[in-house]
Amino acid sequence: SVCSVLVHSGCLSYWKDLYEAVNEATALGIGGVFILCENTVLDLAGLDSFIPIKIETENTVIQCGLGGTRSNNCTIRGGATQFEINGGSTGIKFRGLTMSGSSVAAVNAAGLRSARATFTDCAFTEHKGLAAIINYDGAVATGKVVSRDVESDVPPPVDRSMNVEVEFCHFENNNVAYAPVTNLGGSVEVSDSRFLNNSGESGGVGVWFGGGASIVNSCFTGNVGTKSGSSYFA
Repeated sequence: SVCSVLVHSGCLSYWKDLYEAVNEATALGIGGVFILCENTVLDLAGLDSFIPIKIETENTVIQCGLGGTRSNNCTIRGGATQFEINGGSTGIKFRGLTMSGSSVAAVNAAGLRSARATFTDCAFTEHKGLAAIINYDGAVATGKVVSRDVESDVPPPVDRSMNVEVEFCHFENNNVAYAPVTNLGGSVEVSDSRFLNNSGESGGVGVWFGGGASIVNSCFTGNVGTKSGSSYFA
């Protein structure tokens, strides 16, 4: 069996170092806990050859500081897609990260139906592509103009998409094509989270292609959408 191990000593202050550490662990077939240094901004400008970071192994954790909380101030800014999840791995966790300003998505959750990723105490701000998080077992459009109409732009997923859990997260000022949390045929659980001043086809959570969603103890304020300002289920 594969267990999670700390594969990098100390904390990481640069995107390229995080990229290489995750790739090294993936090549060894192991997961790990990758800790970003507190009060760090990882700016992806000019780093196109190092994005996205692809997460493909069990028990991969990327977190801000030792405690993995947003108050530790770790910001990832810019780029097209910042992270991409592939394969059927579970135990994938993002803890305490602020992800901002992507042109496609902060996270492309493209794993198989058995895969699971959890986002805890993360913030998603000022994304301007398809979504902040897109859950889709298929190839997302990155080079064409998209409309605010998922079913015109995107074919149904190849298989059921993966499982995504969002807890204690904050989505603010995202102007995206589909929804800040876009679920295309997978499963999404949202709890104890806030959606503020977002826009898209849905201004909060959007679910298409027979996907499932659970939304509890969450607040939607000032969001606008061509189909719904808060949550939309096709």
